[in-house]
Amino acid sequence: MEVMYDVVNASNVAITGVSNLADNFYPSVDAKNALLAEARFFRGYAYLHLMWGFTHWFSTADSPYGLLYRDMPSELSNLMVERISVGDSYQKVIDDLEFAISYLADYDNPRHVSKQFAQAMLAKLYLYRGWDGDYAKSLDLVNTIFKDAPAKFKMEPVLADLYENAWDSNELLFGRYLGDGSGFSWSEFTYSYGLYYNKEFGEITHEWIKEDPRYAVTFGEARSPETWQEERKDDIPVKLYHRGRVEGLNDKYTSYNFRYAELYIMKAELLALTNPSDISGALAELNKMRATYTDPVLPAITGVSTHEQLMDEIFKEYVVTLIMENESPWFAAVRIEHEGRPWIYTLKPDVNFSTNQYCWPIPDDEIKAHSNKIDQNPGLE
Repeated sequence: MEVMYDVVNASNVAITGVSNLADNFYPSVDAKNALLAEARFFRGYAYLHLMWGFTHWFSTADSPYGLLYRDMPSELSNLMVERISVGDSYQKVIDDLEFAISYLADYDNPRHVSKQFAQAMLAKLYLYRGWDGDYAKSLDLVNTIFKDAPAKFKMEPVLADLYENAWDSNELLFGRYLGDGSGFSWSEFTYSYGLYYNKEFGEITHEWIKEDPRYAVTFGEARSPETWQEERKDDIPVKLYHRGRVEGLNDKYTSYNFRYAELYIMKAELLALTNPSDISGALAELNKMRATYTDPVLPAITGVSTHEQLMDEIFKEYVVTLIMENESPWFAAVRIEHEGRPWIYTLKPDVNFSTNQYCWPIPDDEIKAHSNKIDQNPGLE
């Protein structure tokens, strides 16, 4: 939470500074708006993740459990803010992302934000929110990216290239760029420990992953991240872990915030949601994505004749394609239903939880730091 508010504050500083400088100090008004668009994108992006992590993003617009919202550089005089409603929270994010879409440049490389990344994040907002008309809006945005994105943004037919090229892969829409290639180990510290020592996956999802032809690329054997411990384990998500910080100190440890493959999966789901009777049309999008791979070659998905089977295949593709890369598999698990309930309840049959636990509690330090009363998320007091 703290890191995201650091992004918000840095964005607010940039927005205030750029806005306060007269237009004639810039090469053009468009140049000024491009700077504002980048700052507003990062503010909207950070607030969207704060919504997904710490608010009732799944509630109705009138829910009071929205964001602690700040739109000015933080100082002692303005730190005490109220939580705004869920509806107002969404609108703040939408306003920033729409401004970014209007003025950001087209995709050039994964090291910089682009119009297409802003469109992708707005499409995710509408898909995850799921209010009346949202699925149609999300589908329109996905189709626009397919139609208008520069040709260089495309699938990597050889899957290993995606992870080896990292922030230089043209399939990656945006990812973390670490610089000149020296001393990356600090950046993958959390990855190395989390992926090596806590590599337990649910039985169902692990079976899907191991049965998929991509398993030989995305999982494998790796050495312990500790210099003193020379053991090796298999079944490590090497797509992110790479060789670890002992053998692969300067490997490209990037984040996969969004990549081309996800467009196909999102489009398949959105077609299934907006036109449930057209099973073949939605399934075709999954198979288009799978057909782009030349190494490994993926078989087409067949034998799907009902809407529930289709949704199961869409969810499975979110998991197998994107697991550990970004937030998408988790939100698919609480959004897509299996046997009348969200998939998360099938994956976690022994865990008793409610929708209140689709988010984290507001940290106690944040609540205690406020002189005004900040209500905790219900059920997480």
